[in-house]
Amino acid sequence: MKKNPLLLILIVLLACACKENPVQPPADKMQLSSLKVGSKVVSFTSLTEDAPLDQPVVASFASTLDTTTVRDNILLYKNNSEPVAVSYFFWIDGKTVSVTPQANLQPGTQYKVVITDKVKGAKGEVFDGVDAGFITLRPALLLKSVSVDGIPLNQPGRITDIDFNFSIEVAFSEAVDLNAFESKLRLIENGFLKDFSLAYLPDSNNAFSITPSNPASSVSVNEIRIAAGLLAQSGNELTSAFSKKFYTRIDTTPKFPLITDEALLTLIQEQTFKYFWDFGHPVSGLSRERNTSGDIVTSGGSGFGLMAILVGIERGFITRQEGIDRVEKIVNFLATADRFHGVWPHWLYGNTGLVRPFSTYDDGGDLVETSYMAMGLLTVRQYLNDQVQQENELINKINQLWESIEWDWHTGRTKSFVLALVAQLWMDDEP
Repeated sequence: MKKNPLLLILIVLLACACKENPVQPPADKMQLSSLKVGSKVVSFTSLTEDAPLDQPVVASFASTLDTTTVRDNILLYKNNSEPVAVSYFFWIDGKTVSVTPQANLQPGTQYKVVITDKVKGAKGEVFDGVDAGFITLRPALLLKSVSVDGIPLNQPGRITDIDFNFSIEVAFSEAVDLNAFESKLRLIENGFLKDFSLAYLPDSNNAFSITPSNPASSVSVNEIRIAAGLLAQSGNELTSAFSKKFYTRIDTTPKFPLITDEALLTLIQEQTFKYFWDFGHPVSGLSRERNTSGDIVTSGGSGFGLMAILVGIERGFITRQEGIDRVEKIVNFLATADRFHGVWPHWLYGNTGLVRPFSTYDDGGDLVETSYMAMGLLTVRQYLNDQVQQENELINKINQLWESIEWDWHTGRTKSFVLALVAQLWMDDEP
């Protein structure tokens, strides 16, 4: 079939004309531009929610209205059937009308706006009629008060000195189901959830008492949390969460039997003594560096241990003979242990007396630790009775040990080292 070129050209021209000049509604038709409740746009396809309670319904048209046709033809109904008394106000452009209810709308209620087909334009334009529905805002559920033992929690500041057997009271602005509230409630102590029981206060359906299942501990951090989203029996919602911490008081009741000051001093001394006595090394008798040191003993700590033995004798924790025997074991071991110009190392092996390096660069004598040991030995020497053979022999051995400490050799070495260091620094500073 042969195509007519003129017909094709005509079709193309018509198509272009359609794109440039879309079909316009007839000039005698009124168009509704928008429908709002206050600033809330009302949908024509679904039910609009959360409309304000105290704002007018505002209808805007594309062309100027015939105001005489508007009254009684833009209507507002409650629950789709109950008429709502309204007043009308026309805006200056003549295209917009505000329909204001004579009383505020009721919260959480469905309304319907009806614009009938009797509404006309100023030039006689006709309107097809339309209706749209909306639901007003529900009022928020309010948390009126929260208190612990009568002290308000919904206030700024730190809340302290709360009793261990505290009780919390919570009140809302309206009736709340007990189970709904329990699902949104958390009670926490020191970071852990705490069990509680929940009950309505007498003659109330909006106030509760919260009682922990167990008393809180002393000076514990407690917290109440109420999550947002709690629904009242009316369906109104708590929109803001609540949380507050509070602190229990100090428990001042005695935790141990009361004893006199003298008994307390005796107990402290005995427990201190027992570390050096019960935990002393079985071979050397010296004190271990700490309770995890195993075979490693310390010279300085053993100096304190020697003096603790004297206290143990005087306090009656051990007999004098037990104490003297332990001192003898220690002194004999020290005489054979590693020494450096008479100075003991910081650490030794308790079985052999060999030096245990204190650090990479410290594998020799330790003046500080040796001074503690010498102090302990001299204290023991002064305590011993030179009229008793065993004790007199110990006095002589102690004198030999402490007098063989070459303090001047070590101080001379230290002085030489310091002078050499100063000289080196001086030379490094030369230009």
